[in-house]
Amino acid sequence: AEKAGLGVRIPENENEAAQAEAAFMVEMEKLSIRDREQLVLETVGFNPMQEESPSYVVSKLADLDVELSKIYRKPAYAEAIRGDKRYVASERFRMQFLRAESYNAKNAAHLMVDHFRMKKELFGRGEILSREVVFDDLNEDARNFVRNGYLQVSRSKDNAGRTIFYWGSCVLNNVKSMKSVQQANWYTINAAVRDVEMQINGFVFVVFTGGKPDDLSIVKATCNMRVGFPGCVNALHICNTSPTMRFFLAGVRLLLDRGMRERLREHAGDFDEVDFALQTFGIDTKDSPLRRDGSWSTEWHRQWLHMQYGYEVQNFQSEIIITPRRFDVLFGKTKHAKEHPGTMRCQLLVEMYCEEYDNADRDSKTVVADDIVRVIHARNGRFLKAIGDEGWEEVDNITARHKVTHYFRGMRERRLKREARNGKEKAAAPRKRGTEPLEKVRNGKASPPSFLEETGEFGSG
Repeated sequence: AEKAGLGVRIPENENEAAQAEAAFMVEMEKLSIRDREQLVLETVGFNPMQEESPSYVVSKLADLDVELSKIYRKPAYAEAIRGDKRYVASERFRMQFLRAESYNAKNAAHLMVDHFRMKKELFGRGEILSREVVFDDLNEDARNFVRNGYLQVSRSKDNAGRTIFYWGSCVLNNVKSMKSVQQANWYTINAAVRDVEMQINGFVFVVFTGGKPDDLSIVKATCNMRVGFPGCVNALHICNTSPTMRFFLAGVRLLLDRGMRERLREHAGDFDEVDFALQTFGIDTKDSPLRRDGSWSTEWHRQWLHMQYGYEVQNFQSEIIITPRRFDVLFGKTKHAKEHPGTMRCQLLVEMYCEEYDNADRDSKTVVADDIVRVIHARNGRFLKAIGDEGWEEVDNITARHKVTHYFRGMRERRLKREARNGKEKAAAPRKRGTEPLEKVRNGKASPPSFLEETGEFGSG
């Protein structure tokens, strides 16, 4: 903002927007070609993941403890430790911060300290620092913001397996307190960050905004909180059809830190143009809450919130899974279960090994099915069964194997029906002149096709 000669606000004219854009371009030109290529790869999801062996995890957790000891002033962190050291020092909790900072222990330590500092600013002192924030901890305005679904966790991942957050300013009205917005953001994002796959793969933000001045204040409040989130934001997509988009984007870039400025992608145009642009970045928009008529759907968000609240009532001890992973295999006949990437991948594996399975004896069939179960598990996939509207639960290996054998039987039955149908159609189809086998034509037992007569291939000479 200082380099652009502007305050923290939306540029008000073409000249100010040009100033902000020029300052951004100067910053981008300082990046090396390698850094630019790396940014592109991270934005679309082609960044390699670190293998977390037990020895590697132990080593990194020890490094984190060392770096935390070097930070002298950390009052909120110290208060949380005094409240419940088991919560703060647990491996599950600390690994969130290491994964968010690509296992850089020094950065993870500062992120962890900032996390508790911001948590104390938003929710106050006391025992809340030493436990997870639940829905009932929010103030009334924050609870309403969460309910209206302006910030949602998508039920599907992008093509790289990253969690998608959708943010819509069209339903965020009458904002009286930015603290309430921040509490709502904190609750929704941290609830999703508990998923290990999200911690490893990161997440992307898709923002639908009208480019209003109020939106910039809300974006600012969200960006200020990012320093305390134990999650890696790989990309930020801002979508708009308003002619003031250029001014708004310039103002947003002034608020973001350098890393996020470089990961920002803007998409302007009508509904179809924005939809197509998001898909080029691997974002399947079928689960986007923004509808073609401009309305904002909360159907899935209400289900997610219901499942999340039930999980909190059970004090986070339940084995219920709220959001399936990308390679999970979902039981059930719903469209969502059938079209889930993990379910479709499992069925593709079944199709690949269908012939081997059909020709195998009973014991060998079990081996083939077990091999497919192991392939699914090797990619961090699970076999999940729906529990009403409460979420999903993982089944044991025997049940998973039975599901795979069910896929094999179903595929064989469909193949036999298809072959029987094709056989009947072939037998019932009347033979037309010119479709007789060439052997009969050559032996003079049938008339040649007209196009062959013209070529003279079957002439009398």
